[in-house]
Amino acid sequence: TSRQEDYSSQQEDYTSQQEDYSYQKNYTSQQEDNISHQDDYTSRQEDYSSQQEDYTSQQEDYSYQKNYTSQQEDNISHQDDYTSRQEDYTSQQEDYSSQQEPAEKYSSQQEDYISQQEDYASLQ
Repeated sequence: TSRQEDYSSQQEDYTSQQEDYSYQKNYTSQQEDNISHQDDYTSRQEDYSSQQEDYTSQQEDYSYQKNYTSQQEDNISHQDDYTSRQEDYTSQQEDYSSQQEPAEKYSSQQEDYISQQEDYASLQ
């Protein structure tokens, strides 16, 4: 009977140890799951940070492109102004030339008159 009791006690100890081992194993498994979830979370945070950096970079590129486009538009506007001023200058030159023509014609008539006067004088 004493041996039976010892055996029973050993069985209980063994069962208790098994339960402890099972509990420990389950706890370890949960810890590993937690670590895995933490790794997943960290990975997602890194992905998010990377996406934020990409977004910021794209915004900077967009801003640069917008500024470049604005400068190009300014350049085109200045070019149009320059072309307009060149056309005005050409028009003024044409007006001046047109005004010069009567003066040249008058000078020619004056020369003709002087020449005729000289001819008349020589005939005298």
